[in-house]
Amino acid sequence: TPLPGGIQTPLPGGIQTPLPGGGLLPTPAGGGAAAAGGLNVAAMQAKVQAQLAALRSGGLLPGAPVGMMGPPVIKKEDRPTGIRFDAEGRLVDETGKELKMNKRSEFKANIRAEKREQFKRLYEAGQKQADADPTENPYYDPRIGGSAAPRPRTRHALQFHEPGRFQEIAERQRAKQRLQKLQNDIAAAARKTGIAAVTQLGRAAGARAGGFFKGGGGGDAAADGGAGGPDTAAGAADATAGVAGAASAVAATADEVPDVEWWDLPLVGVEAKSYDGIENVAWHKHEEVTHLVQHPVAIAPADEEATSNVVLPVMLTKKERKKLRRQRRMAEERERQEKVRLGLVEAPAPKVKISNLMRVLGTEAVMEPSRVESVVRQQMALRQDKHQSANAARALTKEEKRDKALRKAKADTAHQTCVAVFRVNDLSHGQHKFQVDMNAKQLLLTGACVMTRDVTVVFVEGGPRAIKKYKRLMLHRIKWRGDD
Repeated sequence: TPLPGGIQTPLPGGIQTPLPGGGLLPTPAGGGAAAAGGLNVAAMQAKVQAQLAALRSGGLLPGAPVGMMGPPVIKKEDRPTGIRFDAEGRLVDETGKELKMNKRSEFKANIRAEKREQFKRLYEAGQKQADADPTENPYYDPRIGGSAAPRPRTRHALQFHEPGRFQEIAERQRAKQRLQKLQNDIAAAARKTGIAAVTQLGRAAGARAGGFFKGGGGGDAAADGGAGGPDTAAGAADATAGVAGAASAVAATADEVPDVEWWDLPLVGVEAKSYDGIENVAWHKHEEVTHLVQHPVAIAPADEEATSNVVLPVMLTKKERKKLRRQRRMAEERERQEKVRLGLVEAPAPKVKISNLMRVLGTEAVMEPSRVESVVRQQMALRQDKHQSANAARALTKEEKRDKALRKAKADTAHQTCVAVFRVNDLSHGQHKFQVDMNAKQLLLTGACVMTRDVTVVFVEGGPRAIKKYKRLMLHRIKWRGDD
């Protein structure tokens, strides 16, 4: 029987008891008789067993194996209560008390929806607070405006344009440009005649006076003068008076909308007050109705031209100019590729060279290499000739080069004029004299050269660019002391 510490109780018959270290506890010979005579072994064993059982049940047996220790004692109040559903479908414990469970979803979408709802409630509360009178707040500061309520962040869906919207805009712009061009052409043609504006204003003056072409002094005078009557000077004077009267009349009634426009008075009648009965007018009987159409030219006011936005030229850097050129060439290349894709223009032939001969032609180059090489070399020569011809066509002639140099020299002098004075110790050499004189003529410089026995002074005047080149000539290019 195991004892505390691993010691076993001696059994009857002299059985040896193992010790914890592996030794044996010898039992004296004749132990059975001694035990029978001195001790009640059965009673002692029963007592030890009872003590061990009590220790195992309480978990207080030190050094005992795990399997020999009894289960821990759990109090009744620490045990989990049973959960069940009552008749109404609610969760209750053993005592019948309803259990409140915290329902919360673990999905991110549901969590975001809950946050949006919470933010919406806070926003509505802030809106109610903002709608209230802010002056009632004891902490209100009139210097601070606006509302402190947060604005909701709403998701904006994609807004697609209707099909054909930009095509309609482009068509309207093209129609507007065509109309503007037509008006400009008509205005140019009217300016060539010279009498269109005077005749129109004379008619306006006559109509305002009540005698459109007939019965009005201003109108008759304007018509006679514009038509080139017998007395041209008198007609011009009357036309000028008619123009002045028309201008004053138009200025007086610029903001009024008449019942009948002045240009319709010959058709509906001078005394007409409305357009009633215009359907019964015999148009072919009126002399004013002809196959000619005159479009008046709109003239902008003088003050509008003065206050119009003036676009100043911007000086671009070299990097910006290269960027614009690259973007323009890319746009042209994309447009050309689009035309080739639509079949509007023919696709260019592949640019075959000796270096990419095998990659472009492939099998044909393998089968007939000599013929293919000759064809490629002919194409290369044609491209080279085309390039050189284009350069020669763009090149300036001698007269054009001379005019360009003269134009640049004059432009250099137009902005600023500089003066330079040079002191030369010896200008007796003929080559030096030639260089000083010829370079001054080529750079369009003016001045003088004063030569004395001891020293020579050279005065030149011209643009900053020419002065800079002449200064380099005098200080660096000319070897005053010889080749060294």
